Amino acid sequence: MSLRPALQIVHVSDLHFRDTRSGDAKLLNDRWAVFERAIRRSVKKYDAFDWYEGTQGHYPLGPEAFSAYLTGKLVPEAPEWFQGDERPPTWLIDTGDLTAFGDQAAIDLGRSWLGRWCDELGGAKLRSLAGNHDAWAGCHPAFSLTSSPDFTAAQARLRSLPEWDRDAWLSQPLRAPLPGNSAHIELYAVDSICWDPVPNLFAMGHVDARSLAALAAQIEARQAKGLNLRILAIHHPVAYPWLAHEVVTAKAIPSMRLLNSDEVAERLNNDQCVPDVGPLAHMILSGHTHGAWPSDDFPPTVFDIRQDRLGDYQIQLVGGPLILNKAHVRARIQDARILKSEAFSNLSVDRNLFKAQVLRFYFEPVRPWEVVMYRIPVYSANGSIYRQGAPSRTILYMTAPV
Repeated sequence: MSLRPALQIVHVSDLHFRDTRSGDAKLLNDRWAVFERAIRRSVKKYDAFDWYEGTQGHYPLGPEAFSAYLTGKLVPEAPEWFQGDERPPTWLIDTGDLTAFGDQAAIDLGRSWLGRWCDELGGAKLRSLAGNHDAWAGCHPAFSLTSSPDFTAAQARLRSLPEWDRDAWLSQPLRAPLPGNSAHIELYAVDSICWDPVPNLFAMGHVDARSLAALAAQIEARQAKGLNLRILAIHHPVAYPWLAHEVVTAKAIPSMRLLNSDEVAERLNNDQCVPDVGPLAHMILSGHTHGAWPSDDFPPTVFDIRQDRLGDYQIQLVGGPLILNKAHVRARIQDARILKSEAFSNLSVDRNLFKAQVLRFYFEPVRPWEVVMYRIPVYSANGSIYRQGAPSRTILYMTAPV
């Protein structure tokens, strides 16, 4: 069997760019904020809401080091993606938390690096999602509970950025043709951010029913005999082996996770076959957790991996934080128990704070029901030099094997 390259995805997430002009209380200087300043002192003192994990920003040498990896190792060792007039496309996918505080200076810095990486990948197409940190709009949500007009207006400006246009994520999906076939690999995206300061304070996620209905409508309009391989990018994972302390705060308040993950998973699985295309998403790409998952070698087919809530034809890949600086203080883990561990395959979470993944898709026209994916982990011990790990090979199915 001669596999033909179809698509390469470089998946990065949780970059947490922080400009020297970025500050955790910048908006508090613009108005009378005695109450918010008192909250700020308490939050930092007790490392509440994982303060030190989320606000320290990116490692300054990380972006340049990742550029060196792209131009010095990935590109030279993958000539089929970067030479010739009919080279397969490359996509750079950023699944959210581009910034630490969501301020304009950090957004500009992050956008410039994403653009540079696209150029170094030979003119890669970019899809960038907003994350819960980007919705901070320059101020930690714990300090903005009064929802000042300035904070609300800042959020509105962020949501109006062209790359964070949620409707365009669905109406203008990225598409790559499969060689010798009429089918495509498609990438859609939905917004999972709770833009209100209260749920965002606990990093909660939610996908509204309108977005799921719009996703189904767009897929139905673009289907080619149901054989397209569909990828969904979303900041919060739909399936993830959460630790007990990661999903509740003070043993009562939901945190971190996608609040309506059951509903989202059911809709993406599309058991009702409406529209009649099989799963709405064969693969889900996410970030948010600061832990890459799965981190071990993949099984030979998607059927051999068990991921809670997802169907037999679906797989969830969670990317780690590529350039996140190490926190000086770590919150104490009170309970390291995995929730519903029996519902997941024995594949571990990689807590390395410098992590990305390269996904390469191959297609053989004589087997039009499947796509072969190679997943290459990219990692760094300290954010100064990035290396590739051993690739894993997995077969994904667009429809039942014939």
